[in-house]
Amino acid sequence: VGNETVTNWLFSDERQISDKTVLHDEETESYYIIYVVKPAQRDESPAFTSVRHILISAETTDASGNALAQDKIDANLATAKAEADKLLQTWKDNGATEDAFVALVADNTDDTGSIQTGGLYDDVSASSNYVPEFKNWAIDPVRKAGDVEIVKTEFGYHLMYFVSASEY
Repeated sequence: VGNETVTNWLFSDERQISDKTVLHDEETESYYIIYVVKPAQRDESPAFTSVRHILISAETTDASGNALAQDKIDANLATAKAEADKLLQTWKDNGATEDAFVALVADNTDDTGSIQTGGLYDDVSASSNYVPEFKNWAIDPVRKAGDVEIVKTEFGYHLMYFVSASEY
């Protein structure tokens, strides 16, 4: 049974829970029984993406690692969001280009690991080890080069810039 045969059957629009089939592999004289527990969905996300970001941190703990009071966390998040909004407007006012985004990174990001690359992260994929909100934004198949958005994560707010995507 070729992969194409299995793939075509599994990903058919007609596939429903409890559908079953038996496929015979004549080359190995094997039989495969396939039973649908949950209909398969194709992963439409790109294989890898490149994104730039500016992190505006929002402190949630004190210097000893103890959680701050919720009102202080809320205030820190509000401050970070206001800064992200300001940076987004500055980026728009400066031409809304990738170069304009890169120019903002050095003086504005709290992510010391990406300052030297203009906030660039290459090879982001579904299996990457980034916080879910960051990763999900980066691999969303609707993204197009030049898309920009503010994304909230446990670290604060990220001003995200979508650079490119590569297919499988």
